[in-house]
Amino acid sequence: MMKRNPQQLALNNDDILRQILANFAINSAAKAPTDKMHENIKSSRNILYSAALVSRGFAPPALDLLWQAMSSIKPLVNLLPVAYPGLFQVGGYSVSTNMIFAYQPTSFVSGGI
Repeated sequence: MMKRNPQQLALNNDDILRQILANFAINSAAKAPTDKMHENIKSSRNILYSAALVSRGFAPPALDLLWQAMSSIKPLVNLLPVAYPGLFQVGGYSVSTNMIFAYQPTSFVSGGI
């Protein structure tokens, strides 16, 4: 059996990875984001996205941080199958994605259903 070095042990520990990646967490608490903040948010998202692609071990903590910082539901709606652009069915009713995007929640609430 091959011995692992300390670096390998640390990078295979989920708790340590989460602590490291938390330094790149996106803080969107400001009411009026500045250009510098937009730059920092974009940079943080790119770093977390890249970390998620590095290895299977990095993906869960990096993706958790990305999902926590979603500022819009637009990426989720884009995953829905649509028969017509901008329109999808919910319970037999046609719903326009424009209606959904007009709704701007102040924050997303996480919790069990």
